Formats: sequence, C-alpha cells, structure tokens
Amino acid sequence: MDIGFTPPSTGYNIFNPWAEFNISGQFLCETFVLLAPGMPQTAGKIGLNYTTVAISNEPAQATQLFTALISTAFLENDIQKILDAGEEAIDRNSKILQIVRDGRSWHSRYPDDWRETRRLLKEKYTQEGGATRDWNGYELNTGSVIGSLLCGNGNFVKTLQPAFNFGWDADNNVATTNYIMIIITGKIPGNYINN
Repeated sequence: MDIGFTPPSTGYNIFNPWAEFNISGQFLCETFVLLAPGMPQTAGKIGLNYTTVAISNEPAQATQLFTALISTAFLENDIQKILDAGEEAIDRNSKILQIVRDGRSWHSRYPDDWRETRRLLKEKYTQEGGATRDWNGYELNTGSVIGSLLCGNGNFVKTLQPAFNFGWDADNNVATTNYIMIIITGKIPGNYINN
C-alpha cells in the first residue's frame, strides 16, 4: 500500500510476492469468525473479505479452513468432527486439504508421538530448508495446528504442548490452536491450568 496499491490488488501474487504463501490467511481471519459462530460458510466469507487484502490462492484456502474450524468449535467439541468441517470448507484440489489429510493420516499411524508427525510434516512440506518461506508459509504452519489439535484430542494442555514444540511460526500456531481450544472448553488457559 505504501507504493500505491490498494485492496484487493494488495493480495494479488503479481503485486505482492508474499501473497501466495503467507500465513496471514490463518491469523488475519481469527477475530472475524466471532461474527459467525456456528456458521462456517458465513465465517469463511467474512474471513476472506478481510484476509484477501494480503493473500490469495492457498493461503485463502487456509482462511476458509481456519474459519470453519473455529466456527464449528462453537457447536462441536470432537476434534475429528471439527476437522471434518474444515475439510468441507476447502477446495477439493487444494494443497491445504492434502496437508489436513496428511496430518490426520500421520497422527493415526503415530498417535502417541507428535515428533514423528512433525518429522513427516517437515520432510514433505519444507520449501526452503528452513528459510523465511518455511517459517512464514502456510504448509508447515497449517500442518502444525492440525497436528497439535490431533495430539491433544480435546485436552487443552496436551494440545498446546505440541503447538509450541512443532515450531516454525509457533506464536501464530499456538494462538490459533489456543483460540480453538478456548472455544471448545470455554476456559482461558490460566483458568484451565489452575482448575
């Protein structure tokens, strides 16, 4: 915007080289979901209205995934059903869909070993050997949130531990995971841990 582009062109790949991979499709949508609790399609539309000023393509699929997860968490506390709703919200040909499915598959093979899920995620989705594209890209970060939700299976503390440990853009991944868990449990972290 500083050089004269205005939304929505600020989210086009041709003008914004970060638009095609940036994680902001995840973290820009979270607040806007509160306008549509329990309505994942509406939440997705609202989320896209605000996130596409910065992103497009697969990160926009991330917006739709995360708005669906958060919105569904208002009505459902089963992680598998929440993830089902997330899958329903995204394009069948999306890379994001494959990331979710991979996370679910890896976790089902190694349900007690988050490290193995992380290793497989890193092995398949690393783009730049740990450079900016990886720690700020949608692939590893989406996979981290999915893996954390699966590892915790509805338990607040057990969900946040791997969210921190997966790494990459951990502050955003922990925030997203935490957001979903607060909605599911109805408790903020300090109250949950102390009670």
